[in-house]
Amino acid sequence: MAKIEQRNGNWRAIVRIKNHHSTSKTFRYKREAEEWAGEKEKELRSLDGGSVVDYTVGEVLDLYHTDIAVKHKGYRWEQIRIDLLKRYLPIHKPLHKFTIIDAESLRDSRLREVSGASVSREMTIMSSVWQYAIRKLKCCQNNPWRAIDKPPSPPSRDLLYSQTQIAALLEAMKHKQGAVLRTKTQITALAFAFALETGMRAGEIVGAKKRYRTGRVLHIKNTKNGTDRNIPLSKLAGDYLDWCIDDDEYFFPIKSEVLSTMFRRHKQALGFDEMTFHDARHYAATHIAKKLSVMDLCKMFGWKDQKMALRYYNPRAEDIADMLD
Repeated sequence: MAKIEQRNGNWRAIVRIKNHHSTSKTFRYKREAEEWAGEKEKELRSLDGGSVVDYTVGEVLDLYHTDIAVKHKGYRWEQIRIDLLKRYLPIHKPLHKFTIIDAESLRDSRLREVSGASVSREMTIMSSVWQYAIRKLKCCQNNPWRAIDKPPSPPSRDLLYSQTQIAALLEAMKHKQGAVLRTKTQITALAFAFALETGMRAGEIVGAKKRYRTGRVLHIKNTKNGTDRNIPLSKLAGDYLDWCIDDDEYFFPIKSEVLSTMFRRHKQALGFDEMTFHDARHYAATHIAKKLSVMDLCKMFGWKDQKMALRYYNPRAEDIADMLD
C-alpha cells in the first residue's frame, strides 16, 4: 500500500513492497501522487507477486489519520485520543502481530486512569483503525478490538440544572438581558442560555449562521447525525439571537473549544463540577417535552429513535407528583 504525505506544499508518494526497495516521487497535486502510487504498486506486485510490507501500529495510525480521520466531523477530538493512545500502544510492533491480549492490556490499563465511557470511546476508535487496516491496507485479517468486551455502559445522566445553578452561572459570566456581547465570556453565557431554551448542541450553536434564520426557524446544516435540521424558536430564543449583532455571519462568533474552556472554568469555580454544557440539552428536552408531543420533540432535537427522548427527559419525581393533582 502506498503512503501519501504532504511536504512543503507538494505531495510525496511512497510505495513499499516486500522484496523491493522503497520508491517515492513528489508531485504538485495529491491526485497525481495517488495515481502514480497506484500504478507503481501494481507494477511492482506484478513482477513477483510480492505483498505489501508489514505496517507497524504507529504507521497505520498515521495513515488512518491522513485517509479517514480528517474527514470526520469530530476529527479534532478523535485525533487527540489517537495521539494519547500512542503512549500506550506498541507503535513499533507490526500490526498483524497485535493480539487480543495486547488489546485487553491496553483496555485494562486505561480503565485504571479514566472512566469506562472514555475507554469505550477509545476502543471504538481503535476498532475503526483496525477495520481500515483490514479493508484498505490489507495488512491484517482480524480485529482484536471486536473480540474483547467493552466496559459496561454507564447509566444515563439524570442531572438537571436547577434554577439556582442557572442563575449563578449566568451571573458569573456577566450575562445581562439585551446587553451587547463584548467578551468571549458574555458570548458563552448567551450560548448557554440559548442552549437551555432550544436544546441545541454547543457545536451547532457556534456554527449557526445568520443567513439561515427565517423568522422563528433556524436552519442548521450537517448536524452531528449528518443531516440538516430546522430548529423552531421560542420568543425568548428569538430574542437571544436578536441580541447577537457583533458579527455579520455567525450569531455566536466563538470557537467551540474556547466556549468549552470558558464554560468549564466558570462552572468549576462555582463547584458545579459534575455539570456539563451538554446538560443544557437535557434541561431543554425536559421542559419542552411538557409542550410538545414525542414525535414533535424528536423532530426538534433531531432524534431518529424515540428512545432518545427517554434518555434526555429527566423530570424530578416531585414535578411529576405535582402534575397528578
